[in-house]
Parts: sequence; C-alpha cells; structure tokens
Amino acid sequence: MEKKEKLKVNNVILAGALFVILFIIPVTVTLVRIGFNPFTKADPALQPQNIIQALNWNTSITIIFETPGKEAVSIIKYGTAADNLNFIAKDLRDPAINSEMHYINLENLTSNTTYYYKIVVNNNNEFDNNGTPFTFKTLNIAATPTPGLTDDIATGSVAPVTGNCIIYAHAVNGTSSTSQTVTTYTSSNGTFTILRDMFLDKYSAEKVSFSTFNKMLVFAKCNNTVYGGKIVTITDDIGQITFDSVFPVKFYDNNLKNFSGGSLPTVTAGGSTSRPSVTIRTSQYPTATSNLSPSPTSQNGTTIFPSAALPHTALSKQSTLYVGIMLLLAGGGLFAGYRWKDGRL
Repeated sequence: MEKKEKLKVNNVILAGALFVILFIIPVTVTLVRIGFNPFTKADPALQPQNIIQALNWNTSITIIFETPGKEAVSIIKYGTAADNLNFIAKDLRDPAINSEMHYINLENLTSNTTYYYKIVVNNNNEFDNNGTPFTFKTLNIAATPTPGLTDDIATGSVAPVTGNCIIYAHAVNGTSSTSQTVTTYTSSNGTFTILRDMFLDKYSAEKVSFSTFNKMLVFAKCNNTVYGGKIVTITDDIGQITFDSVFPVKFYDNNLKNFSGGSLPTVTAGGSTSRPSVTIRTSQYPTATSNLSPSPTSQNGTTIFPSAALPHTALSKQSTLYVGIMLLLAGGGLFAGYRWKDGRL
C-alpha cells in the first residue's frame, strides 16, 4: 500500500513537471517571440513623446519621437500583422546614437498596406498605443510634378551649429490648412535641406499647389532645451534658424499655422546658406529582418499622437493576466493530482 502511495506522489510530481515542460515553457517562449515578455516592464521615464509619422510614401515612412530629458537608443519593431512584428528599423543618423530625439526610417514597404509597430527604447523598454501597436498605411500614388515648383530643395542652417538636430517642415495655406510633414536632420556643420516636392495634402495625398500653400513653417529641435523655428515664403531658402531659450513653441505640431498664435513675425529667408554635403532622401541603413518578435486614424502622410494618446507599455497588465492564468492552471493541475492521488479522480 505504501509503495502505491509513493508511486502516486511520484506520478503527481512527474505530471507537474511535464505540464511545465510541455505547456508553460512553450507558451512563454511563444509569447516572448511575438513581442510579449511577461517578465519585463518598461521604464515610464523612457516613454516616447510627440510621436510623428512623416514623409509617408508608397514604400517608406519616417517616424520621429522624443524621450525628453533621457538620452537613449531606440528601434522600431514593425510588420503587416499586429501579432507578428518581424522587422526592425534603427535610427537613420546612426543605429547606436544615444539621443533624446529619435529619427527612424522604414523602407522597402509595400504600397497601400497597413503596418503595425512598437517602439523599443534601450533594448527592453517596449511601448505601444494603449495595449495595441501603432499603425500607419502606406500610400499608392503616382509621382507627379509639384505645381509652381522650379527648385525642389530648400536649404537652411541652425545656430549655434549643432549636428543631428531634427528638422520638421510643412506648407501652410494661409490660416486654413497645412500639408503633411517633411522632415530631415542637420549635418555636422548645422546645415540641412528640405525637399519641397514632398509636401502633400494631408487628406488627398496629392501634391500641394504653391500658389495656395505659399508659406513654409520650419521647426528645429536638438533636445528638450534647444529648439527654434521660423516661417518663410515657400519658394525661398530657409536661411538660419536661431535657437532661443524663450522660443514660445517647445514641441512641433503639424497643425501650426504660425508660432505663438501669430505673435512672432513671419520672416522671409534671405542671405546665403551653404548647402550640406548630403541631401537626405532615403535611409543610409537598410531595413533588416530580425527574429524579434490601432493607433488614432492617421491623415495621409502625417500622424501626430497628442499627449492624450501617448504610448504606454501594456506589459504590466499583461504580466498580471499571464501570472494569474499560469497560477490558475498550476492550481488546477495540483488539485486534480491530489484528487487522483486520493483515488477520487
């Protein structure tokens, strides 16, 4: 009789071990591979802010965001299914750049396709949009000339000279509407170029007409304390943007028609500006595949996630759910084992 009891106890232990090996471990590994790690929690201090989707085109898009006051290295995990983010993209300026400003270009995309993505900061701090990935949809339009455009490159510079600052720009139609965002970054000598032929209507994705969209708003930002901007006639060069500690706008907003409600004068760029050594059109670093495992509806070309829709990590909630389910299953297994041991199952 004693041998039978020992045998039953050993069988219960064996059944529990098999349950862990055959169920809990494979489920955990699968969840981690698809981007859910129940054992990690993102640092809220690294939460991305002012996420902007810009330069949306048929096969590419640029995503810019900030980690104010926190220099960090970031990547984007993305894919065509929310549960299979099997591609990664790194910062266009330098894959290992440690910065408060993050500039990531996604290339070799399929036109007219919805993509999903999450932001990963400092390797293991993963952020999404309130529990679901962010989304964007690539365009499917033919390349056409911009009406009234004779020179598609506008040049500018920042002072003091600073490299790797993010430049945002959009065309302004009086006080009624703005185009999608065009963006780039400063070279080591503080210069930059903006491609005027990339100004698209936010709703129709058609090239804007410079006869109606006759101003260009340009905003430059290097970190949480260094920023500035100006408004120029859209067919002129941008000239120099001077960083000002009392500049009234701290975060770029695609809906800006002027700075500080028009209290700043509109400036037409003048003087000469040296052209940077390169014009940023496409990624210097190709998108790579990786085994790394709905946002607000976007307007064509530009989506800005406001403060109310800032990303957060859902991992803490998922961890609670995961641990609860695993404990429930383990408890159920033990209960069934003891009932079987006592001969009641």
